[in-house]
Amino acid sequence: MSGASAGTLAQAGGARDAAPPRVLLGPCLHLGMGEESLIATLNAWGAARDLEAADARADLLATQAVVATTFDHAQATVVSIVEAFRLEAETIRGQAYHEAQASVARLEHVVGEARARFGEQDARFGAGLGELAQRLQAADA
Repeated sequence: MSGASAGTLAQAGGARDAAPPRVLLGPCLHLGMGEESLIATLNAWGAARDLEAADARADLLATQAVVATTFDHAQATVVSIVEAFRLEAETIRGQAYHEAQASVARLEHVVGEARARFGEQDARFGAGLGELAQRLQAADA
């Protein structure tokens, strides 16, 4: 029983390993064909070849149309992305400009307050020095 199954497996395996069927190219003419058979075979072969060429051309044209449409969509998408990027960049630039103006205004305010405080401090320091000079003169006298 095991011998029979091994033989069956060998035959099945051999069928799978067989070469793929050979594709016949050309009109497949042979000696001894009659004139009518020769003409019919050539006509059939030529018509089949022409149909394949026409199908290939139709497929090519359809592919070109799809590629052109896809390219147009891609181009429109890229243009919209660029426009959105430019708009966003302009918005960011405007926001940065306004933030910079606000920062400069805050800095000017802080500098103004610092100048006022330094002025007050300078006046107090000057008054303190004047008072010290008077005390030193009073002590010398």
